[in-house]
Order: sequence, then structure tokens, then C-alpha cells
Amino acid sequence: MDNEKKQYPVGNLIADDFTAYEAAIELRDRALKLPFGYKKALKAAKDAIKYKRIFWKNVRKMYPEIKNSTLNYNIEKQYVYEYEVDESL
Repeated sequence: MDNEKKQYPVGNLIADDFTAYEAAIELRDRALKLPFGYKKALKAAKDAIKYKRIFWKNVRKMYPEIKNSTLNYNIEKQYVYEYEVDESL
């Protein structure tokens, strides 16, 4: 069942924030496997949160009409789309 509504393209600069978020998640996961990697993992986790917030803040600034919508991001096509949450589940 496809509940997608409308797609909103995201520019490269905003998409770079999401890429930085994913890179920080990858670094966090790798640092956790290292001996004494806790501090690096903690910093990477904080960076991931920061980049994710920046990404969504910029998306909502670019498209103020989707401020209260439930959103998802397609990294391959670089667009954000609204979708309805099925409350019956």
C-alpha cells in the first residue's frame, strides 16, 4: 500500500547534511568495535544527531508548507516525501 503524497526535491547542500549524518553513524559503529573507542563513538553519535537535526531543519525551512507533516527522505533520488501514518496499526 503506497501512502506517499508529494515529493519535494532536496538540493545538494542539504543532502550533504544527510550524508554527514550517515557517515557519523558509520564512524560510531566502527569506533564501538575498537578498544577504547568509546570517546570517538560518543562524539560521532553526537555529530550524527547534530547533522540529522540540521538536515530536517533545512528541509522544513525550504518547504514551510510541510512543517507538520510526517516525512521521509529518499537518499538515492534526493527528495523528501510526505506520507500518512496508518493509525490502525
